[in-house]
Amino acid sequence: MSAEITLKIGQEVKVNGEVFPVLLDEVEILEAAQRIQGEAAQIEQTPAGIRAFAEKLTAFVDSCLGQGAVAKIAGGRKIGVVNLLALVSHLTKAIGQNYADTLAEYAPRK
Repeated sequence: MSAEITLKIGQEVKVNGEVFPVLLDEVEILEAAQRIQGEAAQIEQTPAGIRAFAEKLTAFVDSCLGQGAVAKIAGGRKIGVVNLLALVSHLTKAIGQNYADTLAEYAPRK
């Protein structure tokens, strides 16, 4: 006897009307978010330091949602560090919540 199973593989997120596949798994996202938090506390408060940190945030979002994701989200406008941090925060929170919801789906019922 065989059984058919269906697994939810991957996630998608919608940001500013654009749908993006989530290319990293939950552990990779958590590790990157923790690394970014540590770096945020130590960024050099100069234009060059802030620009370098913005590039790291952009690289993280692009690695998570696909190359050019930040540019699509920004719609051709410049996006600053504050908005990039908010995007990373919302993104990690949404993906983390999806992970928790999925775990709860499969948890044994009492």
